[in-house]
Amino acid sequence: MAFVKDGKENPTLTERIQEAVAELAPVLDAAASKEADTSHSTAHDEAHDEAHDTSPRTAPSEACPRTVLILGSGLGELATEIEASVEIPYEEIPHCKTAGAPGHQGSFIVGTLAGTDAAGAKTAGTNMPSSDTAGSTTATSDTASTNMPSSDTTVSNTAGTTKAGTEIICLKGRLHAYEGHTPLETTFPLLVAHALGAQNLIVTNAAGAINKSFEVGDLMLITDHINFTRSSPVTFSKENDLITSFFDMTNAYAPTWQKRVRHAAQELNCTLREGVYLGVRGPAFETPAEIRAFRSLGADAVGMSTVHEVTMARALGMEVCGISLLSNMAAGILDKPITPAEVNEAAAASADILSKLIKKIVVSS
Repeated sequence: MAFVKDGKENPTLTERIQEAVAELAPVLDAAASKEADTSHSTAHDEAHDEAHDTSPRTAPSEACPRTVLILGSGLGELATEIEASVEIPYEEIPHCKTAGAPGHQGSFIVGTLAGTDAAGAKTAGTNMPSSDTAGSTTATSDTASTNMPSSDTTVSNTAGTTKAGTEIICLKGRLHAYEGHTPLETTFPLLVAHALGAQNLIVTNAAGAINKSFEVGDLMLITDHINFTRSSPVTFSKENDLITSFFDMTNAYAPTWQKRVRHAAQELNCTLREGVYLGVRGPAFETPAEIRAFRSLGADAVGMSTVHEVTMARALGMEVCGISLLSNMAAGILDKPITPAEVNEAAAASADILSKLIKKIVVSS
């Protein structure tokens, strides 16, 4: 069924984004100006009545954070730690599809993510050296980058000024190609966040470990990826009038963010693997033969998301950080089948340490 906007069928990508921004921007502006106890529904209704201008923003919204966090399968619990000022289901955003995968609620959240304590919580993980040289390393003493945009709020105490929290956009759940969405449609929430002013993307996922030295529950810093979906969200077409030139993917995952993750993992004393993520379309889990082939290509983990979002983010000039939670060993490594329930349960069981790591890299300087 064709989209219809102001009597025009099949609006361009830019026009679709403009319409979504025209709906969301007043909501964010209204929420930012309200008292903390003002309900989202009231802010949404009042702002919606004022939303008549569908022209694009010429500058980022003052009410919009600069960092977007995408939560993968089984990782939605982190969203409960965000003091949300706005939460809107995807289906209420013009031209946005509805999330239907297990473990993916599908909502656009704007709020404050509080930081961990200064000392950092200890976890059961240890910084054990790995014998695998292809893609497994542990936390290092690299200094965290401090030159990235931030929307931090601070409080003062007797010890001095301390980071209390950071305004953030959280995409709770994602859209997948295996749900029948096009690659471009899966990135639409990200496109809207960028149009509102976001410049950084932190993407998380639950992934299967291809590297045999990895273990279920480990975190893996994504250093690069292989797009095995045979598709891209960026194509030169009449519909996509936003991206009209070629773009570089050499540093798809920003080195400055990688340093920040390593530094945070060291402070938390948690094991941090590093490796290459391979993205497939799904929804079938891979065969053992495919996993052997992917390992020969240099992949350390495999999943059914992420690569399209990262590709679009880089086309938009955004800085990207990627972290996988290894929820299962890939097919053929263990003599047992893989189930969606196992993936979501393992992700939920290890979500606490990922939550601490995310809060460290987002909030701490």
